[in-house]
Amino acid sequence: MSYEVKKVEETSINKEYADMLQRLIEIGMMTNKKVDNIEQDMNTMRSDLGTVRTRVDKIERNEEITYEQQNMINSLISKRVYRVLGLNESPTRWTEEEQLTYAKYGRTFRRRLRSEVSNKGHLAYPFRTTAKGNYDAACRDIEAWQPRNGIDALKEEIDMKAQANRIAKEQGYEV
Repeated sequence: MSYEVKKVEETSINKEYADMLQRLIEIGMMTNKKVDNIEQDMNTMRSDLGTVRTRVDKIERNEEITYEQQNMINSLISKRVYRVLGLNESPTRWTEEEQLTYAKYGRTFRRRLRSEVSNKGHLAYPFRTTAKGNYDAACRDIEAWQPRNGIDALKEEIDMKAQANRIAKEQGYEV
């Protein structure tokens, strides 16, 4: 808004009233300038607030997961390995055969799961350093994980390595 200052002609109004009217017009113009300045300040603050919100969101997304979330990821990894190996999800209820299966394959399956899910970029290594913004995607990746070359191929790979280690030990090599 802009007001054009017009000198009030002194015809029928005496000089005192003309001066007062002129002063009121000047005050109105100063007020208008102040309102414009306040509006500009408000726009600047809105812009700054948007920047701050963006930065806070970024910080929150990059913040590391909590201890409880670490435990949840560890639990999800265990449960996924149990399911993939066809084991009962409660180790206390395992049969001797299930215990043997886990003893043979569990450690390598866990390591492979962490490695393959980490390669997707959602799960950090070590996983306690996973960003909160990636937590949900990491959980989905863990729950959907299948060994890259298949379950049987990974089991066969593990069995072949174990056999090679046995032979190496028999021949006097340190393994």
